Amino acid sequence: MLLGVLAASLGFAVAPGRAQEQEIIRIGLILPMTGPEAATGEQIDNAVRLYLEQNGDTIDGRKIEIVLRDDRAVPDETRQAAKELIADDKVALLAGFGTSPAAAIAAPLATEAAIPQVVMGAGTSLITDRSPFIVRSGGTLAQSAATLAHWAAGHELKKVAILIAARKRCARRVRQAFQGGGRRDRRRMESAIVRAGLRTAA
Repeated sequence: MLLGVLAASLGFAVAPGRAQEQEIIRIGLILPMTGPEAATGEQIDNAVRLYLEQNGDTIDGRKIEIVLRDDRAVPDETRQAAKELIADDKVALLAGFGTSPAAAIAAPLATEAAIPQVVMGAGTSLITDRSPFIVRSGGTLAQSAATLAHWAAGHELKKVAILIAARKRCARRVRQAFQGGGRRDRRRMESAIVRAGLRTAA
């Protein structure tokens, strides 16, 4: 699935320009391979390798070369990696991005270079608004949270505790999903959360 989206993006990426002049199509893969988010990076990297192993490493007769950069989920390192991949490695597209800040900070660079940016890990809904060149291969946080809320409300769960960062779009969608499911204990749940020193999603 991940590389399927990526391969589809190459239809645009190999239009007249840098990639078409090359025998090799270079894909810049920016992932957190070390640090606290390393598990995300490893999973995406393994998925990319598995796709190439099962489906081959050529598109339209051109060989695909993955150029992996570890950003450690540090936005400044993401920016530097993206700049180097575009300027030095001449990649046809950028991909990966294990966190939303990483995807967001690379968006202007993809836009300026006019190359696709395939977001494989970051789940913030607004990411795709950052550039007309962005496509995502997975769901958003709001989609998964609202789906869980609908399921919970439909299964008559008696007690539910939800911790979501304030001011996020997904917080509103989760609340609406529970309210739409007929949850009557919201005030009592909010009071308990406040007593615990937390705050409810707005």
